[in-house]
This record gives sequence, C-alpha cells and structure tokens, in this order.
Amino acid sequence: MNKKVIGAGVVLSFLFVVGVFSEKGETVVVPKGAAVNEDSAQLFQKSEVIRVSDFEQTLGGKPAVSIAFGESDAKWCDLTVQRASVSQGYKIISEQSERYEEISISCNSGESLYVSSANHKTSIIFEILSLDNQNKKAEALISANLINSKRVAKNQTDEFAEINKARLVITGQNFDNLTKQM
Repeated sequence: MNKKVIGAGVVLSFLFVVGVFSEKGETVVVPKGAAVNEDSAQLFQKSEVIRVSDFEQTLGGKPAVSIAFGESDAKWCDLTVQRASVSQGYKIISEQSERYEEISISCNSGESLYVSSANHKTSIIFEILSLDNQNKKAEALISANLINSKRVAKNQTDEFAEINKARLVITGQNFDNLTKQM
C-alpha cells in the first residue's frame, strides 16, 4: 500500500501534521517516512482556497456547496457538503463513504484522482471552526484518507493519499458563496 500527502499550505490556507515549517513560515510537505529536506517529493507546496461554488447543486438530494482548494487548477481537491451543515461547530466524520449523502471529496494530484470509497479504508473529517459574518471569514479543518481511483478500477495495488488537518480560510466572495442560502 502506497501513501502520498496531497494537501498542505501556509497559515492563511492549510495546516498539516505531516509537514514541517520552513524559516519563511511555509509548510513543506513530505511523504510519511521520507527525509525532511528540500529535495523530498512534494505534491502541494502551498495550498489556497481556489473557489467556493455559487451555483445550485445537491448532495443527498439537498442543497450543497463545494470548496475547491489546492496548489493550482491542475492540483486541487473539491469538498462538497450540504448547505444546511454550514454553521460554526459543524463536524462530520465519514469512514468508507458511510455518510456519502452528507459529504464528498475528490482530489486531483495532477497525475491521479483520489476519492473516498465504500470498499476501502478511506475517511473524511471536516469541521467548521469559525464562521464570522461580520468580517466575512470562515475557518475549517479537513483531514482525509483517499484512494487512487485509477488503480482501483484496474484492480491494482491500493494507493492512498492523505490530507492531514488542513486549515481552510475562506474570505470575501468565497465566504458569501459559502454562506449563501439557496
């Protein structure tokens, strides 16, 4: 079983246990068990919220919102939750897609698509830490263990990737999109 780290960032975007802080305050992400140095394989040097959906969509038959985050339009994750769940203190834990009607995530590493699966040891933990309407700022924490969809489809050895306690900071228009009632 192979494992890759697919999310990381700076204090303004994400925070992660499997990384170390550089002198510049950035988070450098390395695969578990790898040596911590500048030459280590890294998928996301810095991650930011790319966009929050502002269109009508559903998850489990209920209005939903998606948060796209990552390094670029080529390396990203897309997290979708029901709009009714968007409130301070909301927390969901889903193992092996058991709560697929309430939360969904997929991540594109630029080479592979990682997803949650009902048939594999995957998980998602998502928590909204704060929701400040006055300052238009939300903070959330996401951890996930996902599987490479291409390798599963071909019945190859499982390859997992993880996001470990990534801190999402959502501001401005993205905050408005997150909190919009539809």
